[in-house]
Amino acid sequence: MGFLNAAAEQDFALASNYLDLSQIPRRRRQRSGEEVARQLKLLLDRGTRTADLTLSDERTGDLTGHLKDGLAPDREQVGVIRIGDRTLDIVLTRVSDSKNGSIWLFSSDLVKQVPKLAAEFRPN
Repeated sequence: MGFLNAAAEQDFALASNYLDLSQIPRRRRQRSGEEVARQLKLLLDRGTRTADLTLSDERTGDLTGHLKDGLAPDREQVGVIRIGDRTLDIVLTRVSDSKNGSIWLFSSDLVKQVPKLAAEFRPN
């Protein structure tokens, strides 16, 4: 997983490339993306339960997620972050990338929610 490897190396600039930052104003994306990547790593390290799910990384062929889960074909819930009594669904969205074709990113909805949950989280 690209995000997990980049975040483990503390390369939050690279890790932010795996976040759908489309809802963040372009002038703030780099700084905000790096901070959200840092916060998401903290939340994943401290409170995640990952679902058993395999995503396609094929550059051609079936680029959709699991169709029987009630989500759009370009969205997948891959786990849940639990911090105390709070939960946050880990949802990926499939997007077109000019360099890499179709790729999975952490969804813009998740990106919006991470800072609030991270602010409420107090590490031990």
